[in-house]
Amino acid sequence: MYVNVLTSEIVNFLLKCKQIYFDVETTGLDPYTTQLLLLSLTGENEDKTETFVFDIVSAGIELLNDLRVILEHPDILKIAHNAV
Repeated sequence: MYVNVLTSEIVNFLLKCKQIYFDVETTGLDPYTTQLLLLSLTGENEDKTETFVFDIVSAGIELLNDLRVILEHPDILKIAHNAV
């Protein structure tokens, strides 16, 4: 699901997940000079699997602050795509 706004339904769904997979798309490979474009989060709980693609360019970088409650949650395992 492509979204520009973090809703309470999305937050509640992701907070019920034991693990979340994430991936980012940027303008390049250098973490010091590139811009964040997209952030995708996929969560699995007992009922279903959902993927949310956040357009950071349209929504604004402030969206990351709103996602903190999920990304920093100590009981949710975060799995990065293609990370080294």
